[in-house]
Amino acid sequence: MTFNPFAEGWDRDGDAAEDRPDAVNEWFEPDEEVGYEVGLPLASVDYDEYPEKDELYDAESGDIIREIAAHPLTNGAIDVAAELGVSEETAARVLGIHDAEQRGTHGGTPTVEKTVDGITLPHPDDADGIVVRRDQFKGAPHDNGRILEYLYIRCGLGVSEIEEVLDIAENDAVDGRRMLARHRLIEEEYEPHPLNRSGPIQAGSF
Repeated sequence: MTFNPFAEGWDRDGDAAEDRPDAVNEWFEPDEEVGYEVGLPLASVDYDEYPEKDELYDAESGDIIREIAAHPLTNGAIDVAAELGVSEETAARVLGIHDAEQRGTHGGTPTVEKTVDGITLPHPDDADGIVVRRDQFKGAPHDNGRILEYLYIRCGLGVSEIEEVLDIAENDAVDGRRMLARHRLIEEEYEPHPLNRSGPIQAGSF
């Protein structure tokens, strides 16, 4: 009997696949990011262990301050301020008091990261995901049948995860379930959204 991946998708009815690749699950795990309660903390403690504003100048706070300042993602007082949730002026004073060296402010040339015009998607074999350039597909990603098929069938994402990945969760004119039905990825009669009644868009080169 030939395995039909689309039948498996129909059986899931928009839910995430239970046996999807580990790399996809890892892709959704939060990473360290600059910003208070944004992603994982840059210091090796939880956010609720970060010093309060009136504790920043205490000697006991020095280790956390210095650890944040030395983190590869921070680039000076502005990033330390964002991580601690304080003003840049306050962060600069605190860094000085705790003798914490600010990355990116002492010699060298700042590195400018080259960006690619595209979207980052999960990948079944790579927890870092894959970047799909905009010139590889036509129209909006959520209207592209091959992108939806890739996310739903190959990667095993559910409707809510697809909406999150394609940044349409807050878009009232777009409904992830309707998009899957539109491209026959779930067994449901496609009814155009009242705010978006254009016809199906042909899949691009992706």
